[in-house]
Parts: sequence; C-alpha cells; structure tokens
Amino acid sequence: MENKKQDLMDESTVITRENVQRIGEILALIVIRYASSHGNHNLYWLYNGLLRDMNRRPDSENHYSEGYDIASTAICFLCDHIGKKLGDPVVNKYGKTITVKRACYRHVDRYLGKQYTNHYDRTVCLDDKLPAEPSIPCDTTEDDTAAVDALIEKMHIKPKELDTLNAYMSGMKYMEITRFMNVNHTTIWRRMQNVRKKYIKATGTV
Repeated sequence: MENKKQDLMDESTVITRENVQRIGEILALIVIRYASSHGNHNLYWLYNGLLRDMNRRPDSENHYSEGYDIASTAICFLCDHIGKKLGDPVVNKYGKTITVKRACYRHVDRYLGKQYTNHYDRTVCLDDKLPAEPSIPCDTTEDDTAAVDALIEKMHIKPKELDTLNAYMSGMKYMEITRFMNVNHTTIWRRMQNVRKKYIKATGTV
C-alpha cells in the first residue's frame, strides 16, 4: 500500500481524470498530518475522518466528514492541471517557479489554516439567525442526469452559483457551505435565491 501511494505521488506521475481524486486525497492526508505534528494543532479528527472517507464502501449513505473538505480543495486545484505531471513547473502568485505538487501543498495548507487553525477570531455562532433556506425542488433520480444537465443549461447558472447548488443538494447547510467556500452566509443566501429564481423561470413553477 505504501509503495502504491509513493508511486502515485511521484513527481513523474501524470495527473488524469482517473487518478486526480486519489492524488488529492493522499495529498490532503499528508498536509493534515504535517500540520498536526508540526503545528501544535489537534487535527487528527480531520485526518481520521478523511481516512474513513477514503476507505468507505461505494454504496455507503453516510455523509462525508469535514476532513474531506481538505481533500476536495486539493482535488479542485489539481483538476486545473490535468495532463501535467506533479513535477511540472508552475509560477505562483509571487512569480516563483515551483512544482504542481508543491503548489497544491501550499494551496491546501493555506485553506487548512484559514478554516481550522486560525479561525477563532472569525467564528460564527451556530445559534445566529440566518435567512430561511430556499426550497429548490429536485425530483430527479440518478437516471435523469441528462435531463438535469439540460435544465441547468437552460437556467444559465453562473459557475459560483452552480458550485453552491451542488454543495446544497449534496446535503450541506448554509454554515457548512460558508466554511467550505470561505465566503459569508449572506453570499450563499444570495446565490441560492438567484438559483431559485432561475429555476422558477426555467420550469414555470413556483
């Protein structure tokens, strides 16, 4: 198992649609473990949660843990580099050339810091009253993906609105989406209201 992980994370590995999820998961584990052992932060609950998520059965109905948010961040970053090798050079925002793998490490580490290690001054009480979550009907099944794609295209949803909708339909609540996307809850509420209006306009329902 360790040899397979090592091979997958080798800098000669090409990022593909088939392996990007696994690479992101393993990379997230490494970042969480490093932060836990070197940053004096107790993040092992994230590590253990992500480890369980990675070993879950495909038919499991249990929700993913918060640890998978870290993996999702890595996967999204790597998706922008599909076709490249982990060791290929990229230029960061400071104009410095680093590898794709190193850039992903830093991206995930920054996200981890913002969400879990430096969050106390930005904590929002869960008892705060939030605007009511809009009801967006969804009567489709897994066999109706083509119809859903057609409806979404007809609605002309913006990318960030689609990301928010996907998170909402996966079972996440406003506060969870807020933490996941690192925006305030008013922004999430506004996006969902826009999606609801577009849904009504596209389907003619109320």
